Amino acid sequence: STEAVVSTQSTGTCLDVARSTVLSGRARCVLIVTVDVCTTHMNSDQTLDMETILPNLLFGDGAGSVLITSQQEEGSWRISEPTCVLMGEDTSNQIAMQVRGNSYYLSLSKDLVPTLHTMLSELWAGVVKSMTKTSDPEEVEWLIHPGGRAIMDIFTKQDPPLSQHSLRHSWQVMREKGNLVSATLVFVLELMLNKPEKDMACLVGPGPGLEVKFMKIDRV
Repeated sequence: STEAVVSTQSTGTCLDVARSTVLSGRARCVLIVTVDVCTTHMNSDQTLDMETILPNLLFGDGAGSVLITSQQEEGSWRISEPTCVLMGEDTSNQIAMQVRGNSYYLSLSKDLVPTLHTMLSELWAGVVKSMTKTSDPEEVEWLIHPGGRAIMDIFTKQDPPLSQHSLRHSWQVMREKGNLVSATLVFVLELMLNKPEKDMACLVGPGPGLEVKFMKIDRV
């Protein structure tokens, strides 16, 4: 079989590539389109046991787009270089996907949430301060990939914790659209840009590796 990955942090990767492309002068604008058709994960070629069905029920089909330009006008937002944190070499199999025939086989480890919680706790305060230049997370808008209640709760149990208000955009997307994999953070970003309360925001996307990607954007 061929190995593949399902990336809930690919929005951050795409924003970083677009940022580098614009800054290098290779293009004045870059259109990002994120698309996931998760219904292809379920196929008659697969054995439909509970181990196969449950992980695939967490995701839905969706698409989103973002236009990145070199123009800096008052009120526009600037993208900073991301920070990527690898959660450990022995965590690479906790989010995995394989291409098998005409479909995908997705597996999620039962240890994913506790592993992410434990390892994130060890570096959370330092990442928050280095990314945002403040030790108070309430001074920043937080755009967390809403991968489910257990994932969201991880961030309310950190030191310092994120409030439910800080997670309001992520909760709204999870309630209204669910987990759309790569497109999900685009919807969270849209909600924040339509009604920002702060001049700085931080995108956070856990994904395969096991890796967490942090990206800061701030208002010009």
